[in-house]
Amino acid sequence: MTLPVPQLDNRRFQDLVDEAKKRIPLYCPEWTDHNVSDPGITLIELFAWMTESLIYRLNKVPELHYIKLMELLGMKLQGTMPAQTDVTFWLSAAQPNPIVIRQGTEVSSTQTETERPIIFTTDLDFHIHPPQFVRLATQQQLLEGKIFTAEVEVFPSQRKLDDALYFGFKNNLSHHVLRLTLAFAQAEGGGVAPGKSLPYQWEVSTGNNESPWQKCEDPEFDTTNAMNRPGRIQLHLPAMGRQSHAGEALYWLRVHVVSGEYSDSPKLQEVVAVDAVGGIVPVTQAALIENEVLGYSDGTPGQRFRLRHFPVIAGKSMAGTHGKLLVEFEDDQDEAETWVERQDFANSTGDDPHYTLDTRTGEVRFGPAVRLPNGQIHQFGKVPPLRAKIRLTTYRYGGGSIGNIEAERLDTLRSSIPFVARVANRKPARGGRDAESIEAAQMRVPNVLRTRERAITKADFEALAHQLLPGAFQRITCIDSGDLGDEGNPGEIVLLVIPFQSEPRGYLAASDLLPEPQDMERLRQLLSERSLLTTRLRIQAPVYVWVAVHVRVRLAPGAHREQVSQAILQRLYQMLNPLCGGPQAQGWPVGRALRQSDVYSALDQTPGLEFIDLVHFFVADTKGGAAQKEPQTVIETSPLGVIASGLHSIEFMDE
Repeated sequence: MTLPVPQLDNRRFQDLVDEAKKRIPLYCPEWTDHNVSDPGITLIELFAWMTESLIYRLNKVPELHYIKLMELLGMKLQGTMPAQTDVTFWLSAAQPNPIVIRQGTEVSSTQTETERPIIFTTDLDFHIHPPQFVRLATQQQLLEGKIFTAEVEVFPSQRKLDDALYFGFKNNLSHHVLRLTLAFAQAEGGGVAPGKSLPYQWEVSTGNNESPWQKCEDPEFDTTNAMNRPGRIQLHLPAMGRQSHAGEALYWLRVHVVSGEYSDSPKLQEVVAVDAVGGIVPVTQAALIENEVLGYSDGTPGQRFRLRHFPVIAGKSMAGTHGKLLVEFEDDQDEAETWVERQDFANSTGDDPHYTLDTRTGEVRFGPAVRLPNGQIHQFGKVPPLRAKIRLTTYRYGGGSIGNIEAERLDTLRSSIPFVARVANRKPARGGRDAESIEAAQMRVPNVLRTRERAITKADFEALAHQLLPGAFQRITCIDSGDLGDEGNPGEIVLLVIPFQSEPRGYLAASDLLPEPQDMERLRQLLSERSLLTTRLRIQAPVYVWVAVHVRVRLAPGAHREQVSQAILQRLYQMLNPLCGGPQAQGWPVGRALRQSDVYSALDQTPGLEFIDLVHFFVADTKGGAAQKEPQTVIETSPLGVIASGLHSIEFMDE
């Protein structure tokens, strides 16, 4: 994206004219005609205009030089980044044939009188396949047939953890919504208390020997009462892989014991049905444009064309940055030449079909002709022939922070798909970022000059990580192995990364703080290319320590309990925050312990609060609830640990 240069001819002079008129009574009191028709006023306006021009231009010289230096460094403004999430396409009923969700299918939020719809498009073709369920197996044996009427003990060794029941499929059901209709013997799985979390976990095979099983999300619903009565279980499956179990290579779904609550094994009487009722498809906040004609060539060098829609989403479209740019010849409409996008024309010759695209403005440029010092004309890039039609096959535009929407907002299917009843995003859309301003780019110059695409110091790794994957991570902390003690390896650099959050000040769930594996792997590859050969790089999320705080306070006279409670919770969520918490409000420091004095300091001067009587800490689970019954006054962390906020509680003293 090109850098905007200040407009040096945008000048105003009225302030100088007014100031000169105010000085007339002091220096020339006999001059009383101050109308614009007076020749003296005309001279004042003339000199004011010239003076203002000089002042304005002189004030712009440092900024102009700074921007030209940025251009010499090859810096460009970073474009918009689109938000991304997954959308579930729900079927009206299980279908006997595959249902196809085409790449580029549009879904959006609901349009209202005050809000325009926010459009997302699917990133790939997705097929919702009918499950080909062929095998059922226990931990020890493979059972015959696919529909079972004989009673089967689900966990034959129920007192042994990891005992499991396996469902084998011939086809890949990655990212499907699977509904199992199962008949269990009534209340045969003894020992499970009602209301407790399920003592088993659903997983799918990955085909990877190092980590053969991938955890499924908690069932959307499970009406079997922990496998103690007939009912349905609905699962959102992650990516699957074929692997061998009990002598058969299939795609496996298993349920295994994770706690020893069963005193007797549940008994499966029949697999009534196994249906696919939906598919989970990745989407990007962008609209798709196909076969747009940019115009016709006039046969001259340096031609420019502009797309109808911009900014263009770089790297998120149908084929790389976008689709193919075709030049169709006038005398043969069936023949078209494919041109190749380049960052610039520095290495292009007159025979190279190259062009550039400014994603911010949507401008397509063809190579210029430049006169060399020896008088010759050099053509940088091929010139489209006269009257040739310029056409771009596909591109997507959009992006920005407007796409960072909450869960369940994408509920409108903009084009009808047979047997698809509705759509919904179960997770928030994240990663949207507006285009970079010139002021923000100027702030990057010191880092660019210091690193020059080389990662040596800790500051280099942090600065380059932000530059290489802008918008992916909000906080990046580099730690040398020497600072980790026994947890570090010699010569290893550890990068702790936390994904971007558009609204980080409130309560953040565990899923909000876990970076995407593909982003971490991409960052590792980019940094490895820029670091020393002997550097070993480890990129991971911090070791989060979830803390639930219990405070006992007294209200000031006349204060409202609900308002004070909300203010306390807001301050606790903001302080115990990996992104904006801690003493400096820049994220809780890595490796720093939490003490009671931190809470006292954060809640000090809370409106309506008379005093704090008690502060207790409880180590929480990833869902925010207290997992430790004994209160603590200090929460220690590991060298890679970061405090994160659980669900807090407030107790008010009787007045």
